[in-house]
Amino acid sequence: MKRPLCVVCLIFFFVMLGLLKLADLPVFVYEDGQKLSLEAAVSEVSKTEYGQVIRLTDVSVIWADQNQNSNQEANLNSNQETINRQNKSNKQSIFSNQIHLQPNTNLHMDVIAYLGEAEVVRTGQRVRITGVFQALKGATNPGQFDQRLYQTSQNVAFYLKKAKVTDVSIQRNAFVETLAHIRERMAEVFVRDAVHAELFKTMILGLKRELSQGIKSLYQKSGISHLLAISALHLSIIGMSVYRLLKKLGVPLFLSTILSVSLLVCFGQMTGSSISTIRALIMFTISVFAMQIGRTYDLLSALAFSFMVMIVYRPRAMQNTGFALSFSAVLGIGIVLPYLQNRFGKGKIRNMLYAPLSVNLFTLPVLLSSYYTFSTYSIIINLIVVPFMGIVLILGIIGGIVGCFCQSASYFFIIPDWILFYYEKVCLFAQRLPGGTIVFGKLGTWQIVLYYGVLLLVVYGEIIVDRLHQWRPIDEFAKRNHTADRREKKVDGQKRKTKQQKRMELAIEAGKCLLACLTLLLILYLPGQIAGRTTCRLTMLDIGQGDCMCLQVYGTTILIDGGSSSQKDIAQYQIEPFLKSQGIAKIDYIMLSHPDEDHINGIMALLASEQTDLSFGTLLVTEQTYEMWREELQEQSVFEIAQNIGCDVNVMKQGDLLKLPKNCEIRCLFPRKGETFSDTNDDSMVLLFSGAHQRVLFTGDLSKEREQQLLQNETVRELISNVDVLKVSHHGSSSGSSKQFLQIVKPKVALISCGEGNRYGHPHGETLERLKDAGAKVLRTDEAGAIEVLFRDEKVALSEYGAKAQRKRK
Repeated sequence: MKRPLCVVCLIFFFVMLGLLKLADLPVFVYEDGQKLSLEAAVSEVSKTEYGQVIRLTDVSVIWADQNQNSNQEANLNSNQETINRQNKSNKQSIFSNQIHLQPNTNLHMDVIAYLGEAEVVRTGQRVRITGVFQALKGATNPGQFDQRLYQTSQNVAFYLKKAKVTDVSIQRNAFVETLAHIRERMAEVFVRDAVHAELFKTMILGLKRELSQGIKSLYQKSGISHLLAISALHLSIIGMSVYRLLKKLGVPLFLSTILSVSLLVCFGQMTGSSISTIRALIMFTISVFAMQIGRTYDLLSALAFSFMVMIVYRPRAMQNTGFALSFSAVLGIGIVLPYLQNRFGKGKIRNMLYAPLSVNLFTLPVLLSSYYTFSTYSIIINLIVVPFMGIVLILGIIGGIVGCFCQSASYFFIIPDWILFYYEKVCLFAQRLPGGTIVFGKLGTWQIVLYYGVLLLVVYGEIIVDRLHQWRPIDEFAKRNHTADRREKKVDGQKRKTKQQKRMELAIEAGKCLLACLTLLLILYLPGQIAGRTTCRLTMLDIGQGDCMCLQVYGTTILIDGGSSSQKDIAQYQIEPFLKSQGIAKIDYIMLSHPDEDHINGIMALLASEQTDLSFGTLLVTEQTYEMWREELQEQSVFEIAQNIGCDVNVMKQGDLLKLPKNCEIRCLFPRKGETFSDTNDDSMVLLFSGAHQRVLFTGDLSKEREQQLLQNETVRELISNVDVLKVSHHGSSSGSSKQFLQIVKPKVALISCGEGNRYGHPHGETLERLKDAGAKVLRTDEAGAIEVLFRDEKVALSEYGAKAQRKRK
């Protein structure tokens, strides 16, 4: 069997994947805000705008705050029997995930601690540190970054906020501390001598936390974010350069191998030992030792070996996007690249085109599963920028090292600085081109399986056919003659071929490959678009203390409100990722119920963002809000922002009707034309969505007084009676949702958007009682995460999303 290690690796992969699916993520049984004291070794130190961020390894819990801890203990004891019973019945809890550490217990995982600026901590030191426990937060909205899953895959247990170092041990790891000192000195050199210091620190030293969000987003959207990670590209350039230099200097082959591998081990330790770094280091070591003993280096076998080593060392790394990207990129080089070389011939220039195409084809499903978008010009951009990366790395490393001893090392950064400036301009130019980004949406598992199945069938199709032909029951004499005849015909045919025929064959092969690529893209793109155009659903996002709802009506997208008073940057971290995960590239209508910050600040940030890939149709507001904004004298007014992005701003008032596909509509019920209110909550736009069989009532922050005004209109009163879904006003406050109003509306389902543990006490107990009396099923974002309402014929299907919903079910 060829490559038996790859077969073993494949079996091992599916076994480990199944085990991880059965196992829950670890949960550390402390309360947010509980004080902890830890003893640990400092493995990494980073400086951010918020102060120092350090990574602690070999962690032991010394003590926990006794007052809060005793409450937590009592709560645990009272619920332990229930937890055990659930663990027996729930297959997801087949592995115990409840971790309650006793004093002086080793954690076996790392901790991220946030220190103040005044704290001075060095890598390699062993410290005693106190701080406030903060659990890792899981995703509570579709498309949202799952912090808990990511950090757990990085072997991080929890965060320690407001941390202070109380004692520093005399025990030190001299090796780690020396490497950290070199890293700090090189970082200082980059800041002093290089224009693009943050990029040098990220690309060469692995200091990702110090990279600005703008540059990170620019590289990501251009498809070259892999340049920001210490990867095989970096290690192969550094390792092979050192290895060849040592050989030219006459150093014995074995010693050259040992020195180059040792240097890369030190480099990997210094830059943080990321997943891609460890994988690349293992594969580089195998390659140089293969040359040493005169054996052939097989890329896929080396990849399989490194995979098994890493999974045994850290099983949850499989759930990390960086892990998947790193291995899928090498698989592309090992599987697709040889296929292209056999089809179209080899050569340095051709390989420069084949390599990024191979990597992109194999990593595309992984990228779309995490970011939901694809840069159409990424292959071309990689062709332009990757060849110069070696110059950036080599001169950057030399400049950083020389700069530690010589103050005038800036001349080493002249060329790399120009190259990085050129990278930025290429990315910015590509973003201005039409169709630069395609929004695919979240992929289904069946799409990923089908994609790789078709890709492997294209690559290995002829081989499979030949193997099947060889298995036919023909006698040996006929088989030899048949093979000989085919070879003679092939040789004779090649002699008789003209240049024009060869070009024609090459064009046909290129056409086949292009058709295969288009088929693969359609497998990933079409299902999401078809689903979006054949589905009617409402999603209430979990954005803390605020409101944000997305109504998708057979291909038309309406965003109703979008703001929060308890969470920051919801446009970047909640709203836009959700829209992209649904395959939404354009918001047709944005409806703002009223201009309070907890309803509009996310929408305003989304409209003003220069980094967004979304486009916008029409912004609809009440008449009072429209007049207020029009009178604003600020330079960045809503009207100016909307005009810059081609978004119209219009008024919606009582009686206005918005027609939607398949006889659906949204009718404005309040306020009336010309009405003004001193309280902006009273100016809330009340909307009624009517589908084929369902009705949804949106009430903004409407007060009881305005509810009574609404009920005085007989037509409106009839329209809102017995609705299917009610968006409860003012986050469930007692100031709205009066008993009389609910007796008319009689909702089957009531949705409340509120922040977990909010200071207003929303939703109010009286409101919940009134909703219960009205016969409504109440769903809250602080308990359920995002809430999805799917309209199917005459039925309404409800689903809850995220870690909050899972915790509630347990």
